[in-house]
Amino acid sequence: MIARLFPQSVNCGLLLLIISAVIMVSFIFQLENQTQRPANDSSRKERRKQELMQALKELATDKIEAKDRDNYLDARIIPEDVSEPGQQESGCPKWYPDWSALAELQPRIKLDPNKFLTPILTYGPNNQQRGFRETVFLAVKLNRTIVPPAFFKHSRTDKDDDSESHAHIIAPWHRFDISALATMISTEDPMKIGNKCGGHFQNYFKAKRGYCTGSNKDRFYALFNFFSMSFVSGQELTKNKNVCHLENSIPDDKLLPSKGGPIYLPTSERVLKRFYASKGKCALWLFPYHCIQFKNSLKGNAISEDQLNDSPDLSSGQGRGPNFGQKSIAKAKRKRSESEAKANFFFK
Repeated sequence: MIARLFPQSVNCGLLLLIISAVIMVSFIFQLENQTQRPANDSSRKERRKQELMQALKELATDKIEAKDRDNYLDARIIPEDVSEPGQQESGCPKWYPDWSALAELQPRIKLDPNKFLTPILTYGPNNQQRGFRETVFLAVKLNRTIVPPAFFKHSRTDKDDDSESHAHIIAPWHRFDISALATMISTEDPMKIGNKCGGHFQNYFKAKRGYCTGSNKDRFYALFNFFSMSFVSGQELTKNKNVCHLENSIPDDKLLPSKGGPIYLPTSERVLKRFYASKGKCALWLFPYHCIQFKNSLKGNAISEDQLNDSPDLSSGQGRGPNFGQKSIAKAKRKRSESEAKANFFFK
């Protein structure tokens, strides 16, 4: 009996050894495949980037009037998702609009083609979207052609963002459909605004007193780089004793809220034209956010300066109990009253 079992045990041992060897080889093979995939993905991404760079250079040759085209391209955002499979089939808008085709369209709202307005945006993506909507509203009231601005990554949540900088650019065509905007309102190509403005903004429209923090300065220079523009030499943004100084910026700080928040602007065209009175060709609105109360403009007639003190309170407190809501509303009302009083004082 023992003699009969012994060969069987040897065979079983060999079988187990063979099975173990097969499993080990299979594991090694899978591991090698996993290590090769990132390399393949990396090389594929590099090829796509090279193809895109070539396409952009061809586009620049045809569309962009710039003296140094190579530096011009290097300073721009190079989108990596232009040729994603199925993008056009799914109805996604093109990343860069055909401005020659848009020039033949007649927008619903025609604005002065020789005066421009664009914002430098604040906070995170949602705040920047609102700031841009407010800028479109102001552009219509001031009769200035809108220029799609640069947007910024959210430094606190974007893993690809450098924690030491607050000025990582997102091109506007990655935030909204510029072609759709241009069919509604007069819109200028942001890649040409630097040449049209002579490389500098003639006026800066202030929305609040405090706009010269370190992160905001980063955004100034990032936006200028995006537009191929700069401060006029000797007129750079400075800060002295916690007060921001910028040549050709309006209005005077006395007309802005003293506690640092944004001013609440009326929606009257006449009032806004007096508040931001400027003959400069190109204007930059500094960090607009909650300056325009859209609920007012949707009610019908625009609010005049005579109605400022009688305007309804539009603030709301998020529920943490009745006391919290009442305190939040009261605080917002005091802040709004101060801001409106500043504007009312200016127009009397």
